[in-house]
Amino acid sequence: MAYLANGRKVEGLPYDLFTTDPAAFQQRIQQTVAEYGPEPKVSSVNKQQWHLAVLRSGSGANARALWLDYDAGGGHAHYDALNLGLFAKGLDLMPDLGYPPVQYGGWGGPKFSWYVATASHNTVVIDGNSQVGGNGKTLLWGEGQGIRLIQAEAPQPAKARQYDRTVALVDLDEANSYVIDLFRVVGGAEHVKFQHSHFGTLNTGNYALQAAQEYGRGAQMRNFQQLLEPDGTTPARPGWTVDWEIEDRQDLLPEGKQVRLRYTDFTADAEACTAEGWVSIGGYSGNEEAWVPRVMVRRSGEAPLASTFVSLVEPYEQQPGIASARRLGVQTMSGEAFPQGNVALEIALAAGGRDLFLSLDPQNPLAFDGHVAVQPDWNLRTDARACWVRLDAQGRVRAIALWQGERLAIGDVELRLQGRTDFIQISLVGRQPEVVAGDPAQLAEVTAEP
Repeated sequence: MAYLANGRKVEGLPYDLFTTDPAAFQQRIQQTVAEYGPEPKVSSVNKQQWHLAVLRSGSGANARALWLDYDAGGGHAHYDALNLGLFAKGLDLMPDLGYPPVQYGGWGGPKFSWYVATASHNTVVIDGNSQVGGNGKTLLWGEGQGIRLIQAEAPQPAKARQYDRTVALVDLDEANSYVIDLFRVVGGAEHVKFQHSHFGTLNTGNYALQAAQEYGRGAQMRNFQQLLEPDGTTPARPGWTVDWEIEDRQDLLPEGKQVRLRYTDFTADAEACTAEGWVSIGGYSGNEEAWVPRVMVRRSGEAPLASTFVSLVEPYEQQPGIASARRLGVQTMSGEAFPQGNVALEIALAAGGRDLFLSLDPQNPLAFDGHVAVQPDWNLRTDARACWVRLDAQGRVRAIALWQGERLAIGDVELRLQGRTDFIQISLVGRQPEVVAGDPAQLAEVTAEP
């Protein structure tokens, strides 16, 4: 870190008058850089005692990190269980608001309360109530080649029957990734998911906007607009998309680089709205303030309401790497539809090929263990809690990853493991199937037509 902070050079280090041999210190630094490189090699981590997971990909200017916080409360903390953040393209694209601005009315003022409230975070609020203190736990975890996933739950802070989030960071290439985000909630009569990015402009494309009901509850938000189909009367259907054009306020990016963040939502029976949220940008001694664009996805109904929020998030520059996406159904072997908490997404890639991601409800209302879930459009069958399959532009299976499963079949490819396995990934690019993540000893058999 000293080397990086010193402009990637050793001259002048360690800037310590009491160092007996600066030249030897510099030599050790130079040797370390030569052997290991100038930047620390880091991978994805799940700090279960801290209730924090970080999914990482890329390096240098192409580094990406998706983080999930799965606890709430405590000293100097926010009520933000299952809050999600994203670093990519050289910017913090889904930032936490940070330390509360106590200069606006002290420790109990509305601005302070807004910063620690659940509604100011990228998470879900039930019945307008902020969370209470409490911890969550990990349900699924796995880091593979091109995909990393965490599933965690935190029902106690949310006072909910079910409150879990499944997020995956999926690589498009060495420089680009997209995010899969599934949020399941049961309890209360209103569920509101909030999503914000960075400073910038929120583009809604051809969708029409009309004044919407405010969220209220002391939230420092304004300018609520409901997203409508271009006809101006029909609420936006699942699959709607908005796009943040990011403002680089701190001049962190190279000149001419424009970063965008695209958000696509597939949540059923939901009201989609845009709004603005208040932020303090003047530090602790100033009163400079701003409003940042936010998205609000709202569902309401009879208690206990069950919701599954389904979305894709993609940071990009000139053109998105996702050409299109759609939500698909999941069913039993006999053709009975699984409930909405079971999700399949097909993502068509601009460079060619397609991804399929399937995630089953961890609350398991169908007593699923040992049974098979079917995605008929892909002719996929699996007993896994979650799986990911990548096809190339010719429709050939090139990668399979599964979590807490024993078998998967898709078309002419069949995968069987020695038993239920927490995580494994198989590559089918070479002549022989290869385990590229997880325990190779768990692989019993892979059959595939050439």
